Amino acid sequence: EFNKRKNHQFIFRNIPSIIQENPNLLFIFLGSDGTERIHMEKLARQLNIQDHIRFMGYQKEIGKFVKIADIGISSSRAE
Repeated sequence: EFNKRKNHQFIFRNIPSIIQENPNLLFIFLGSDGTERIHMEKLARQLNIQDHIRFMGYQKEIGKFVKIADIGISSSRAE
């Protein structure tokens, strides 16, 4: 879910430097929209990283995404 507690902004603000060295990376975000989804889409455009991000929404079976992922990132301040 996109909310302030999950701190997705931290990840987004670091993506430009990451893709500078790895331009083929794609960041896939799973979870319900939450209160911050629209803000995160706007931030992606401002940082010019929208082509490297996919918002997949809520997924009942996340296993298929885990299988294709090279890494997983959590920036959550609390769970």
